[in-house]
Amino acid sequence: MSTETETISASADVLKRGIEIVLDENAKLLAKNRDLVSHQVSQAQLILDLQGRLSTATRVFGEAFVYGDTRRGPKRPNRPKLSDQEAKDIKAAFQGGMKQVDLARNYGVNPSTISRTVRGFYN
Repeated sequence: MSTETETISASADVLKRGIEIVLDENAKLLAKNRDLVSHQVSQAQLILDLQGRLSTATRVFGEAFVYGDTRRGPKRPNRPKLSDQEAKDIKAAFQGGMKQVDLARNYGVNPSTISRTVRGFYN
């Protein structure tokens, strides 16, 4: 009977050790699983961020392709116009002998604008 008890006791010890090994391996697998899940979440966030950037770039490219350069065409911002007083000053300066190119440079406008102002097309 003593050998049976010893055998049962030894079997119980082996079984306990086996359970400890399984539990340790299970804990390691759970930790690896958590790491993989966090890595997967960070990859999903990266994918969402990249998809957002791609959609923004696609939209901007599409608008640029459709509307073209905004410095030309109907959507361009207009430059400030010459005031009535500036037009009078330009006409007086031109009659006084100043060149149209110099007037254009001083007022920050195209020389053709000065020419049209002097000839009375504008103001």
